[in-house]
Amino acid sequence: MEDSSYRDSELIEVFVAQNELEATMVKDMLESEGIDALIRSDQIVWYDGIAKAGRGYWGKVFVRDEDEPRAKELVADFIEKDEGSPH
Repeated sequence: MEDSSYRDSELIEVFVAQNELEATMVKDMLESEGIDALIRSDQIVWYDGIAKAGRGYWGKVFVRDEDEPRAKELVADFIEKDEGSPH
């Protein structure tokens, strides 16, 4: 996704990820549905896990404000399916 595609849009948080894999899975799912998504990690380079321990999460997934309603619905469905699957 190009940075210029966000110039006229506000970014809205749609998912708080506990780890990088979770964030990437949600981003990929949203993009497969035609919604551009951006991951912002709150981790601090060279201090593995300190930010997550303090904040309680790894990072967040954002979408354009106009995509928020559909993105939140897709994320909720994705989480529901994941929680219902055997681990």
